[in-house]
Amino acid sequence: MWKEHFRTGVDIIDDQHKELFDKTGVLLRGVNDSVENNRDLCISTIQFLKDYAISHFAYEEKLLQSVEYADFAEHKTQHEKFLQSVMNYEQKMIETDFGAKYVREFTGMLATWLIYHVADVDVRYVEYMRGVEHSTRAAARSHKDMVRNGVVTTLNMMAGLEEQSFAFVDIYDADGGDYVSVEVGLTGDISGYIAYVYPVPFIKNLIYALMSYTPDDIGDMELSALFELTNIISGNICNQMSKAESKLCDIKPPSIADMSIIEPDEKFYLDTGIGVIETDLVVEYLAA
Repeated sequence: MWKEHFRTGVDIIDDQHKELFDKTGVLLRGVNDSVENNRDLCISTIQFLKDYAISHFAYEEKLLQSVEYADFAEHKTQHEKFLQSVMNYEQKMIETDFGAKYVREFTGMLATWLIYHVADVDVRYVEYMRGVEHSTRAAARSHKDMVRNGVVTTLNMMAGLEEQSFAFVDIYDADGGDYVSVEVGLTGDISGYIAYVYPVPFIKNLIYALMSYTPDDIGDMELSALFELTNIISGNICNQMSKAESKLCDIKPPSIADMSIIEPDEKFYLDTGIGVIETDLVVEYLAA
C-alpha cells in the first residue's frame, strides 16, 4: 500500500507512517471468512492503532503545537475522530464475534482514511513547517467547479490520478451497467444533499489504485472504502460552499442512495480517466 509519493521527507514521520501502512496491509491481505483468523488480526491491529495513537499522534500534535501550526485544532480533531471510529468498530466486531461484515468494513475504512490522512493532511503540516506554500485551487463560485475541485483534489492526492485526466462530459448512461449510488446529506446553514453514482468498473479501478488489488465484486470492504472516500470528497465540497457563502456547512454520514427518488437541481458527469462519476446536487442556503 505504501507509495513513494506519500513520503513527507521527515524520516521519523515517514518511518511511523510506513509501519502503519505495513500493519494495515497485513490486515487487508489476511481478512477472510474465518472468525478465528479475523479475531486475531483485528485484535492485533486495534491494539497497534491504540498504541500508535498514543505515540505517533502525540508526537505529531506536540510538533504542531511547537511550530504554532494554524490548523492544529482541526488536525487534532481528525486524530480524535479516527480513534473514536476505531473504537466503535472494535465494539461492533466484539458484539458480532468478529464476523466478516464488520471486519471488512473496518479494513476498508482504515485503509482509505490512512491514505487520505498521510497523502493530504500530513503533507500540509510538513509543508507549513518548511515554509512551503501549500498549493490551493482558485476559489470556486459555481457548484460545478466545487464538485470538480473536490473530486480532483481527493483522487489526485489519494490515487495519484493526474488532473489533466479529468473532464466533464455531457451525458453518461449509468443504467448501461452496474453501479453503486451513495448519498451525503448537508446540514448547518446549508441543507440538501450530494448524491454520487459510481460505476462498478470505476470502483474496481479505484480500489486497485488505492490498495493494489482488483476485487472480484464490490463487497463490504470495498463499500466501506467507497463510503470513506465519498465522505472526504463531500467534506471538501462542503468546505468550499461554506467559504463561498460564509455559512456553516457540515455533512451527514454517507448512505446508499435510492436513485429512483433523487430529483436533483444540478447534475454533473465527470470523467476521471478511470471511469465517469455522476454527481447530483440539491443545495439550499438558509437566510441569515
